[in-house]
Amino acid sequence: MIAWRVIVEAAAITAVAVALAALLVRWEPRNLVIAGGGAFLLLLSWRAIANGAHWNDDFVRLISVGDVGCLLAGAAAPALLARTRRATPHRLVPALAGGLVGLVINVIIL
Repeated sequence: MIAWRVIVEAAAITAVAVALAALLVRWEPRNLVIAGGGAFLLLLSWRAIANGAHWNDDFVRLISVGDVGCLLAGAAAPALLARTRRATPHRLVPALAGGLVGLVINVIIL
């Protein structure tokens, strides 16, 4: 079982990365907050599920099913928002940031 304090820290770091990426590609402030908050809540939810199901054992060196799920959980909210925005060349940058940072931070911290 992973400590909740560490889960919250990892989710917060990912949410900040999503918000910064959204800021860099000039998303509207409302969508920026929704994307960051959504990534935070989805990561907390996913880690709660992974803790309850005991999916935190590594299946390859340093990577567990719980970690891989963070890739999707970190990217889901910004990716959904990117679909609703008008087509811009960099609209998926926040989703990529959320997925990659979510995975890397969860592998490193957790």
